[in-house]
Amino acid sequence: MATKNKKEIVNTETKNLANLIIKEISKESFDFGILQKMQQAFSTASKQKQREAFINILDTKLDKEQLHKLNQTIMKNANELMPDNDPNFVCRTSNNKVFQEILLLEAKRSGMQARFSDTGALQSLDIKDITPEILDHYRVLQEKFYLKRNSKDSVDSRIAQSINFLLYAPLFRESDIYKKLGLKSAEIEREIQDPNGKYVQQLIDAKIGSNIPFHMQKNNVNEGKEIERTAIIEKAITKFEQDKKFSFEGKKRDEITKYLSKSLEGASDYILTFKKNELVDVIYQGLDKGQTLWSKVANYIGIKSYSISKENLKSVAKIINDKIKSSHTPLKIEVQDKLKQISKELNRLNNPVLPSEAQKVQVKSNKKPPIAPKPEHLKKRDHGLC
Repeated sequence: MATKNKKEIVNTETKNLANLIIKEISKESFDFGILQKMQQAFSTASKQKQREAFINILDTKLDKEQLHKLNQTIMKNANELMPDNDPNFVCRTSNNKVFQEILLLEAKRSGMQARFSDTGALQSLDIKDITPEILDHYRVLQEKFYLKRNSKDSVDSRIAQSINFLLYAPLFRESDIYKKLGLKSAEIEREIQDPNGKYVQQLIDAKIGSNIPFHMQKNNVNEGKEIERTAIIEKAITKFEQDKKFSFEGKKRDEITKYLSKSLEGASDYILTFKKNELVDVIYQGLDKGQTLWSKVANYIGIKSYSISKENLKSVAKIINDKIKSSHTPLKIEVQDKLKQISKELNRLNNPVLPSEAQKVQVKSNKKPPIAPKPEHLKKRDHGLC
């Protein structure tokens, strides 16, 4: 029923704007003009339900790359979009709330969430708790926004205020614990948004502004393998789409990719390189077998849609894991020979035994030179002294 109500409140203007973004996002022409249309469409508080419906459409239709590009465009144009009295990028005005909600959407999609202790107390964010996708946006904001706005606060403080206000407070609000805390929840939320509170101070102390590049570089260490894993899953999905003649919706595609990517984390470089076609086939067959009956019937009557249950998705992940475990990863002969050479050299360095010829030379050099006999006249003198 809730989904039905959301559909009922979407007006033509909202649908057209969402479709425009979905159509233009992959083009180079996606620019400031479309962002202005978004501001105008949701310029008053009375447009809240239309804004929520708009975000719901984007959530369904945009994949993670498209969503990231949309947010990147917002960040690059933040100086023109934000009013003069907002040096922190907190999107307080009605016409800018849509930008907060799009950023929050990506934060949730990328796995950012409120952190709680074992006793249920809300913990302050550390830089490592902020996903690479969100850090990337604040990297752009440093260059395109914060350096162009005057403020009594440091850049670290302004970034900390923005993240806590725009993202951490709403993430806390959407947690299960929030409801259980009752009136105390509102008090904690105010503290999250307090420029002088402990939640903001945690990120200031961590020097978030200057440390963003370091943490992004750290996150990029495993990015190569992540790209390889994603490419394998994407190849299987694309092949499936081509054969079935329909496209996965952006959100559904991301959910499947994210879930199956975890099942590929145990794959070695050898498997990702030399067994990738076999993995593509396994994923393809799993998607085909796991498709719900309703979805298959819908496809048969011309409705281009795909659905897979969580249980079936788990089954696909298990098949992938079994495939990885059964795949042998032998080393090539030349690699084995190279490793033997390296091992031999390391042993030589760790145990520096000199070759036999060098040893002979060293033994000879260590011998004391023979002492020449004393002349006769010195012998006599020595004898006299004794």
